[in-house]
Amino acid sequence: MKKIKNFYLFLAILFFVLFSTNSISRFYPDTFYFPDGNGQSTYLKNINELDKKYLVLIQSDFIKHANEVISNGMLWPSRSKISYFDNWMLGLLGEFDVVATYLGMQKSDTHALRYFESTQYERALSRKTGYCSQLALALADILNRRYNIETHMIGLDGHVVVEAIIDNRKFILDPSVNISFDYSLDDVSKHVVEIREKYQLKNEKFLADFYFTPNFYQKKIGSYSYHDKQFAFNALRFYEHLTDFLSPLIACLLTIFFTRKYLRS
Repeated sequence: MKKIKNFYLFLAILFFVLFSTNSISRFYPDTFYFPDGNGQSTYLKNINELDKKYLVLIQSDFIKHANEVISNGMLWPSRSKISYFDNWMLGLLGEFDVVATYLGMQKSDTHALRYFESTQYERALSRKTGYCSQLALALADILNRRYNIETHMIGLDGHVVVEAIIDNRKFILDPSVNISFDYSLDDVSKHVVEIREKYQLKNEKFLADFYFTPNFYQKKIGSYSYHDKQFAFNALRFYEHLTDFLSPLIACLLTIFFTRKYLRS
């Protein structure tokens, strides 16, 4: 009987911690991720810098600066798990990655659940890691949602970049290597030499080849799907937004439930 009572106490404390940390993360998203080498929050540093530049730069220059900030503020290519202290329901989802692979829902090297790619710039910049798609998602989301600049994700059948539109003028942004082009995807065939030269200077010459292969270009604005598996991507996107609301709420209810069980046992 005493062991069961102590178990209830353990669960009550556990869910109280998750309720507290998940609630804090909704307002201070980088709290439970590591700061930079100087102990400073890279998330706040990057956001403050972008907010200041937005006021003084013309938009065509600002999007390029934002591209640079995302590129310098996140490690590519690198991936990390969602912290349970950030969103315990997203963290728990990662434990089912093996199941998703076994059921044929993803390739064995995809790990879409374990290394969940956030469609929200706050979480992406706080984690500071990601493949090309995660960096592009962060850039597309922050430009669109924070600065009201129209953006689209572009899947290049092996690489992911962002298209920004300002006064009907299109730009291509690649935050993985901090490269930008003052034209749209439709015009890349006219700029083959420039594209290859820019990537060669970054020692990423192979990335240029993706511009000349078939691509999946999605018309939805912001950090939406960049590939042909629309349903799966949008389902994960919906789950992220839903659990950001539910994770502290459910943790709070479970804290109350196990506390009452402890007191009554």
